[in-house]
Amino acid sequence: MASGVERHRLAGIEALRGVAAIAVLLCHAATHVDLAFGAPTLRAWMRPGHNGVDLFFVLSGFLLLLIHRRDVGQPRRVPRYAWRRITRIYPVYWTALAATIVIGVAGGHGWPSPSRLALSISLWPNTTVPLHPLAWTLQYEVMFYGLFAVLLIHRRLGLIVLALWLAAIMIAQVVPIGGGLATNIFAIEFFFGMGVAQRLHTHPPSPRRAAMIAGVGALVFLTAWSAEAIGWLYGYGLAARLIYGLSAAALIGGAAGSEGALYWPRTLVRVGQASYAIYLFHLIGIGIAWQVGLRLGIVLPPILWFALLAIAGGAAGGVAHIVVERPLLTRMRRQPPA
Repeated sequence: MASGVERHRLAGIEALRGVAAIAVLLCHAATHVDLAFGAPTLRAWMRPGHNGVDLFFVLSGFLLLLIHRRDVGQPRRVPRYAWRRITRIYPVYWTALAATIVIGVAGGHGWPSPSRLALSISLWPNTTVPLHPLAWTLQYEVMFYGLFAVLLIHRRLGLIVLALWLAAIMIAQVVPIGGGLATNIFAIEFFFGMGVAQRLHTHPPSPRRAAMIAGVGALVFLTAWSAEAIGWLYGYGLAARLIYGLSAAALIGGAAGSEGALYWPRTLVRVGQASYAIYLFHLIGIGIAWQVGLRLGIVLPPILWFALLAIAGGAAGGVAHIVVERPLLTRMRRQPPA
């Protein structure tokens, strides 16, 4: 049974997953409303919700090192590691991908080419636009999981590989060395997460200090959101990645180390538990709600359409979590890795 500290840490991390999913959901709902009605102010203030991806990436780096620290340098544990990563990412994603393709074909877009379909199914890191609009983030995740696996096979070799990767990311920001996704600045956020996990392991702060760190991280994160909304910060550039990534790292580290000093709403924790399904299925929910509203002739002001689409997107993800994600994970996690 988990201790009180472990339960709190899980609650804080799940709540932050919920925050990340909600941020991305609001961004896409506002974008849809702006394209349909012309609501630039709404879109400007919700557009920074793309920073939910930054939060997700930092969380991935944090959790992977936190969960698999004892597996480092243990090659016999690689099959279990790989099985857990595969079952966490692919089955739910394939379901969302299939739904996306079916909806696209029904809408007259035709069947995708075999090569593009294969790349989308495998999530192989490349620059081809995936069939699922949000699968590009999963390509980063798969790349990170693969490189982290080297650390499990051989500790020193893994550290060298990760160090070279980090160096390549940093060099690519000033010298065009290529590398595609591997050297994009987004990838550095996995290192922010791992750095926080390592810091908590070696120098855990007091709960009160951790809560203060989380508060500072949240303040910077929200300040950057406001700065982007009013045009003071370009949300897709290097500065935004560093500001959002580092503030997310402070927020995550503070949340994980606060040991009950912070309160996490139960509803937000539950949203966090469904965050992956919400992330993958919310665009489908938004699209269905929009089409149903048009066919029924529903007339609403843009702000109410925004609320309706956001609720529909969240509901689609919640249903997918209950009907698809949770049963699939439960069933597949019972099967031992080959």
